[in-house]
Amino acid sequence: MPEITILKKAGGPLTKRIELIDGKVISDGADCLMCSGQATRFSFDDLDQLGDLIADLGSDQAIALGRLRQDLGDTVEVVTKAKLSQHPARHCPNYRLFHLCGG
Repeated sequence: MPEITILKKAGGPLTKRIELIDGKVISDGADCLMCSGQATRFSFDDLDQLGDLIADLGSDQAIALGRLRQDLGDTVEVVTKAKLSQHPARHCPNYRLFHLCGG
């Protein structure tokens, strides 16, 4: 069953603005920084379920194409690497949190 991860930022929007200005693509990720929040496992059987999820995402949510490692729960708290020592039960959103499948 396919699986992705939903990220939810604490305290604000998790958005990226992409615009076409004078024929050039301009990307602004200033609000895309996520210092804390949650990562949640999402499994789906068909593309309709994935489409429903995308349609219902809030401005504080984003999709990560990797899946949470199997040894983690279905939802984990996320903090920056610098704050990890202060919150040992939480995780830093980097390669150690996600498993990226080949193929």
